[in-house]
Amino acid sequence: MKKILPLLFTITPLFAQAGSTAESATIVRLMSDKNYPDYTFVELNKRNASGGPSCGNSTTWNYVLDTSDAQGKKFNAVLLAAFAAGKKVTLAGTDNCPAVNVEGLRRIEIY
Repeated sequence: MKKILPLLFTITPLFAQAGSTAESATIVRLMSDKNYPDYTFVELNKRNASGGPSCGNSTTWNYVLDTSDAQGKKFNAVLLAAFAAGKKVTLAGTDNCPAVNVEGLRRIEIY
């Protein structure tokens, strides 16, 4: 039992951020809206492959990025660069919906 408890405490945080993932996707569209001034909405060429919250049921947008802080602004620049270059991306979500039934974005990979 003494060996199992530390293992459980190590593994449990890995599931705390178990949002959806969209792998090897292309950004089709980005949107900013005056009604949601601190968010950038992201549409990909395919649906999220796995996971995600039940609230994330938008038929248009895959993810929404909170741009109200420095990290969000950095992520927004990365999204814009990937979109402009037509690069493939892998995106991962937060497992919650900060705006209009769209899952929040927590990770961006470009390749």
